[in-house]
Amino acid sequence: MHKTVTIHQPDFMPWIGLFNKINNADEFIILDHVTNNPKSPEFWCRRVKMLIGGREHWMSVTLKKDKLNTFVPINTMELEMDEKAIKKFIQSVALNYKRAPFFNEVFYLVEHYFSFNDNNLSRKNTWFIKEVMNKIGINTACIFSSELNPKFSSNEMLIDLLKKRNATVYLCGNGAASYQKDELYVNEGISVKYNQFIHPEYSQFNSSSFIKGLSILDSLMNLGFKGTARFYSN
Repeated sequence: MHKTVTIHQPDFMPWIGLFNKINNADEFIILDHVTNNPKSPEFWCRRVKMLIGGREHWMSVTLKKDKLNTFVPINTMELEMDEKAIKKFIQSVALNYKRAPFFNEVFYLVEHYFSFNDNNLSRKNTWFIKEVMNKIGINTACIFSSELNPKFSSNEMLIDLLKKRNATVYLCGNGAASYQKDELYVNEGISVKYNQFIHPEYSQFNSSSFIKGLSILDSLMNLGFKGTARFYSN
């Protein structure tokens, strides 16, 4: 029996491509135990693009600064934003999407992200991901890598996680092709499949031409949960 597993860090209000990859897997391992540099511009667990003023704009959250270590485990990172900063973020989204067709249906995702009493970045991001999955009908099982007693690093660590979940197929993004050693997975009896995602286009109420690669919030604001769910119907 085949079992397809995908692995990804708990990104911040992710783009629709991540949800496509999750939907194409039987299980999603949330890679929360690995270390990362919270100051890196390529650390997607703290920032994502949205349409602000009709243009793509990076929206980010501020994290507590660890003065001793540059690289810290994702599941230990915490938000450090005062009420003014949180209000500014929420208002920015509200001002730019309040005229979107499904603003009233979707905006609670932004408000609740900042309102519930837990500043842990991984848990907040995971709440958002799971909530959206539930609303658009993605039933893929989720598990944290930190719960699997992970060993090793790099490809060997991913293989260890996959074997612990009895995966027969590893579903990865196209970006992994530049660094991933597929033969290591195959040698362990795990075939490698690259997720072939074609970005759908839809009407963006606040843009004259379609802009892709934005937070899934953009699709949800324009199409609603039911409209966005059509992208993930099998």
